[in-house]
Amino acid sequence: MLTFPEEILLLALDDETGKIKSLPKITIDTAICAAALTELTFLRKIDAGPEKLFIADTSKVGDPLLDEVLEVLKADMEKPIVYWISLLAEELTDVEDKVLDSLVKKNVLKLENKKILWVFNQRTYPTVDDAEMVEVKARLKKIIEDKELPDPRDAVLISLVNACHLFGEIFAEDELEQHREQIEKMAKFDFVGQALAESIKDIEQTICLMNEALYQYG
Repeated sequence: MLTFPEEILLLALDDETGKIKSLPKITIDTAICAAALTELTFLRKIDAGPEKLFIADTSKVGDPLLDEVLEVLKADMEKPIVYWISLLAEELTDVEDKVLDSLVKKNVLKLENKKILWVFNQRTYPTVDDAEMVEVKARLKKIIEDKELPDPRDAVLISLVNACHLFGEIFAEDELEQHREQIEKMAKFDFVGQALAESIKDIEQTICLMNEALYQYG
């Protein structure tokens, strides 16, 4: 079974180029960190509430990213979930690489090194086959279209995918508008996803202000 960070990254990956789609790095890192917190909740390593986190089990799980998140959480848990999402995204390094390496080890992706201008190496991660990516997309699409009650894991994934604006990878533009209300309704089932949406909104506003400043004074 893929973890939440792995499923989120798969949806953000362009299968044709093997590279992350045009999302700001801080946005995808923030999404992965929120997904990691959720995965630790399902593994019963932490108990996450809207106001604060509690460590339930400090033993390692054998996943580099999840174990690193656990170590950070042990320092101070008396903070709201949105605080931890932002802090982890800022402090953790190589977040994407850890998840990509995990997907390579699970034989979902393969690592390819390509030369740019015959000098610079560029790492890409095409899928070995697209079975996992197709399965994730088909599963979520069916739940939304049929208005099914999602199981707990799918409810979380819907919320995370919605916060990252990745439902455009699952539905065509006209379909997305048709199902927008249902997606928003289901996305409210998970408070971590709601906290992620708040964090990403702040990031987008900051980027917008920076771009306006560059345009004005550039």
